[in-house]
Amino acid sequence: MSRSRNSESGRPASGAAPSGPDDWLGYGFYADSLWARVRLALSTAQLQPAQALPTADPLVVGVYGEWGAGKSRLLELVYERARRQNGKDVAQRLQDPSAYAGSPLLNVTVPVWFHPWRYEHEPHLAVPLLMHVSEALQSTLKDLATWREAADGALVALGQPAAELLAKAEKKWGAVEAVAKMVSKVTGHHVTQAVVGVAAGFFGARESATDVLQTIKDTADRFANDDGKDGKNDTVNSHLAGKDEQGQPPTYTADGRHYYQVQKFLRDLSRITPKEAEAHGVELTQAVELRFVVFVDDLDRCLPEKAVAMLEVIKTVFNVESFAFVVALDDEVIERGISHRYRDYRFKGAKPEMPITGFEYLEKIVHLPFRLPALTREQAETFVRQHEDRLMADPALPPGCQRLWFTQTMERGLGDEGAPGKQASAAPTATARPTPLTQMLLDSFEAYVPRKLLRAQELMHQWQCVLAARGKAMQGAPDQAMFLALALLQLFAPDLYRLVRRRPGLWKEWMNAYLRLQEGFEAVFPLQRRETAPHFELHASDARLYRWAAIGPYAGQQVQTSAVGAGFTLNGDAVAGDLTAWRAAVAENWANETETLHSAEQVRLPLVLALCEYRNAHRHAFNPLLMAAALAHTLQWQTTGQVVGLARYWSLLPEEAVLQKQAETLGEVSASPPRRMRNDLNMVTLRGVLASSDASTRSTLVERLGVVAGDVLPTAVLEEVLWTIDELSITQQLAVWAQLAPFMDAAQCPERLKTEYRDKALDDAELPLLAPHLKVLGEHALLEPLGLTRQVDTVRQQLGQRRDDIERPVQEREQAANTVAALGDERFAFDPRRWQLPSKRARVLDGAAWRDTTPHEEPIPGFVRVEGGRFVRGEKGESDNPPCPIELPTFYMARTLTTVAQWQCFVQAQGYEDPQWWKEPQAWAWRQGQFDSQVENKNYRTWLARRPQDQRHQPWNWAEQVGQPQQPVWGVNWFEARAYARWLTSQLQAELGAAGLPGWQVRLPTEDHTERAQRAASLAEADTRRYPWGDDEAQAATQANFDATGLGHASPVGLFAANPLGLFDMAGNLWAWQDNLYQAKATQERWPRIAENQALTTHKDLDHCDRPALRGGSWIYATDNSRCAYRHWNLPGDYDDGIGVRLVLSLVP
Repeated sequence: MSRSRNSESGRPASGAAPSGPDDWLGYGFYADSLWARVRLALSTAQLQPAQALPTADPLVVGVYGEWGAGKSRLLELVYERARRQNGKDVAQRLQDPSAYAGSPLLNVTVPVWFHPWRYEHEPHLAVPLLMHVSEALQSTLKDLATWREAADGALVALGQPAAELLAKAEKKWGAVEAVAKMVSKVTGHHVTQAVVGVAAGFFGARESATDVLQTIKDTADRFANDDGKDGKNDTVNSHLAGKDEQGQPPTYTADGRHYYQVQKFLRDLSRITPKEAEAHGVELTQAVELRFVVFVDDLDRCLPEKAVAMLEVIKTVFNVESFAFVVALDDEVIERGISHRYRDYRFKGAKPEMPITGFEYLEKIVHLPFRLPALTREQAETFVRQHEDRLMADPALPPGCQRLWFTQTMERGLGDEGAPGKQASAAPTATARPTPLTQMLLDSFEAYVPRKLLRAQELMHQWQCVLAARGKAMQGAPDQAMFLALALLQLFAPDLYRLVRRRPGLWKEWMNAYLRLQEGFEAVFPLQRRETAPHFELHASDARLYRWAAIGPYAGQQVQTSAVGAGFTLNGDAVAGDLTAWRAAVAENWANETETLHSAEQVRLPLVLALCEYRNAHRHAFNPLLMAAALAHTLQWQTTGQVVGLARYWSLLPEEAVLQKQAETLGEVSASPPRRMRNDLNMVTLRGVLASSDASTRSTLVERLGVVAGDVLPTAVLEEVLWTIDELSITQQLAVWAQLAPFMDAAQCPERLKTEYRDKALDDAELPLLAPHLKVLGEHALLEPLGLTRQVDTVRQQLGQRRDDIERPVQEREQAANTVAALGDERFAFDPRRWQLPSKRARVLDGAAWRDTTPHEEPIPGFVRVEGGRFVRGEKGESDNPPCPIELPTFYMARTLTTVAQWQCFVQAQGYEDPQWWKEPQAWAWRQGQFDSQVENKNYRTWLARRPQDQRHQPWNWAEQVGQPQQPVWGVNWFEARAYARWLTSQLQAELGAAGLPGWQVRLPTEDHTERAQRAASLAEADTRRYPWGDDEAQAATQANFDATGLGHASPVGLFAANPLGLFDMAGNLWAWQDNLYQAKATQERWPRIAENQALTTHKDLDHCDRPALRGGSWIYATDNSRCAYRHWNLPGDYDDGIGVRLVLSLVP
């Protein structure tokens, strides 16, 4: 963790705050406790003459923790408390001088910051430490002088004569007079008699202290040239200065007289008695005392000899009552250093003569060992969030850099009725929630070490900035998760990182261990995530790892089927670590499967050896096996059955990108490689890989064959593939074809392939595994050439039934919905030629039966007719929306919330760059970054600043959304929503004219439109239902996406049932912007639409700001907030992940 340092004294910068925003780790409580203990020790210590019997040793506090655990930060917090203690003491003396009548004239705490590892080449650490004591004393006296203004104010009441005398004193004594004034007032001396005397006394004391320190330095220099035998300054050659005749540093600790002299100087420095003041011509009635607190940071960075030498200096040279030490160290490292330092004393002959353990030695030095408690999950999340805030505050971030770790949502306080938004004056506040990437990061560690979390964030941020600057921003959650996995390996397991990089196929082999095979075998490492850490219980013993290396993904349970080698048993405990026995067992069992044997010996075994070595040799909290489990869980590989390879990510990494760019410049890389027919493939390798019973081996087919972009597999090769995989399951076969799809041409597909899968039965359990392979084949236009069109329909139909089955867990339904969306949701048939609007008509409730809409009811596909007429708006008990009849003209409501795919059309059409769509006076100003300065409310302005101008060319956190096209778009404000509606109106002009709707426009709905559509009881009628599905709130969890539903994020459109008009998500999922202003006062009229060019007012008080309304509720809010009559609001420039867009077609007057 980076820390600001004072360049002069080597101490933490005095301006750093001891707690609050900088105390990200929540260590303030620990700092208070430790400082209280140090103060107690210093306040009770009594300085004794050098000749007196020894008293208790000075207090030594040990702050224990591993590297990066936050020890330095805790020391900084204690240091700040020590530095500020003098100011507190002075203030208390000013308030009640009589309470300190028997106390020393002045009691000063001097905090000293010392880094011993910076002085590795100093022969004696006591010398630089004494110099730091001197500098800290001077710095502390300067700090005392800064309280001059307060002291001067306290002396005003003493009259003009005092002021004149003080002015004379200032001219005489310079900067020290401020301290003298303060001392004189605090101690109650008569100012006209004592100020100058005290100033002189204090000044003399400082001169004395400086003399003492110079004497100490001279003495220490003499020690450096002492051979340790006679205590005299020895004459040696210049090239041997500070060394004995053998060239070794002298052992100055041999002579106790030196300790006596140094300790006498330190005592003189710590207490200025009246007798010493008298020697300087000043009369003092009480002593001035100094107390030193030495903070020794990063002791474990020192070499063992130096670390032990530092402890010896504390125990010997600085064994003075006026000193206390707070030492940050990794006790395990120091104990090993102590054992190394005294290794020659452990044994003599066969029995121990002087047994010394590092623990026992350290126990005698450190009086109060304080081990930093492990961070809780909540503390770790707070730390990650705070650091992300700092990173994202950089004004030089390139466009496209998004928040990776936390999403922020706008929330307001509760109003009188207990519902958000009812109290208009409640200031907006940002609520941050961790993203799946944060969960993956924290799940990868067995304990949370601040510096490791920080390093992972910093590297991910650097990669994101480089990629964004190159125009290749991370595309949503999959990219982010894959890059995080590579970052963690690079930082904390570099040997594993290099192995993964250098061995093709190893990554997929590793990740396949987390997949459940379709034959019924469990995953080698199952992915049951728990709420408590460690979140994945993998049972990854050495024996299990070696068994996996031998058998592959079938190691999840004992192999019993002939498909994977009948009778292959392997005693993992017997061969773990015994490579000879392991190789013999594997060679015997896989003798007839060359490729499987290759995977075991050349791919999985090196990985297992590296994993075992890492686990046995490292003390890191990072666990590569947990990281891989967290990655597989985040990307749902166990469900999809498809592991993402690394080829794309290697090419995108900054260092690889530079090399690729250079190659392109030299003409070595072609942007569009020519198509080449590959008739030269090694068919033996092809048959060996495909015939392997190891799914991981088959997953490396492309790498083994050596095909690259631009290659085309000829008919003969495809026939060989078809013949070889004939006995595999349909899921396994399609996995092979999905791998080869980039290298296939429909014209080269054999005739047999076109009928092979047409009539094959599908196992219900395999449907989720089939879907990703079918999606890949569809993207390469290979479904029809492979005869898979019917299979796609079957998968889509059966998963659609799962999606709509409200008896299933909502997470399972969402998974089915996402899979159907990837294959193409036939309920909508979103058409890229129509800006991703639905091309299939809605199903509506006509009487007791559902039917498709007619062209009259849905003239523009995607917008359903809502009959005009009278309906009852509002609900009893709603102060801002009581029941009243409202007359509305006919309009057409969008069937779904606006999707990511639809909004992407607007982004790609440069809609954010064309001012014709941004007609509100403040809209284009917001886009250009000029609206913020017009806002008067501080909280509103702060929120706007979180999305600077260079991030206003697309929705907030767009990279997270863009990979999920059927999700509703979120993170857009009211200005953006209106601009999108105008742009879509322009695109639909031809369709509107053909449908007989000239003059109709795509717009945001008013609250009247939304409530009428929510209350639809049938195709033509509305009633007074409380929710779009009726009055029963108990049905909410199965009918819509609220907080009680349990998803914790927005869901794909169409996951929950439509209302009688065929409209989805009329309650829950996302709030929808409305085209009228929120007014808390009830009205019997329709809410007026905001005019085209109407300027929305801003004000310091949110009560007087113009705020567009919101309707519908969201996944963040309670069910009650989604009632048909419930009203909400937001500021027009606000945005978060709980607000989206729904449109209407209406006739413009």
